Amino acid sequence: MRLLFIMLRKELKGYFLSPFGWVILAFASVAQGFTLSTAMKGFRDSPSQDSLIYSTFNTTLFWFCTSP
Repeated sequence: MRLLFIMLRKELKGYFLSPFGWVILAFASVAQGFTLSTAMKGFRDSPSQDSLIYSTFNTTLFWFCTSP
């Protein structure tokens, strides 16, 4: 278990010390914000029987950004 934490720390450190890691993190955050705001605008324009969580997680953009 100790080896796992050592490797995890090394990988995360390498990821967040590179500019590429921050670009990917920024892209994912912007895409998730866009997905949430689009779902909220949809609820404002017309009432729906679906929940906000279902509407947010059931978009192609959400699954594109969260898939490895």
